[in-house]
Amino acid sequence: MQSLTNRAQQVDRSPMTVSERLYLPILKGMGITISHFFKKKATFSYPEQKRPFSPVFRGLHVLNRDEEGR
Repeated sequence: MQSLTNRAQQVDRSPMTVSERLYLPILKGMGITISHFFKKKATFSYPEQKRPFSPVFRGLHVLNRDEEGR
């Protein structure tokens, strides 16, 4: 049968490897996920811990308004 775009590709029907049959790629991903549990947290408990500021920190952004409120 002729396709409209002539880009038909043959499907690879080779049998699965042993690692594919045992779902080893999934176990590798689960290992990465579990390793993230034991890493240092990137967040702070805000009221108890204050975040250290950079030496070049200049303050917070403020919206300046004129007398007419613009």
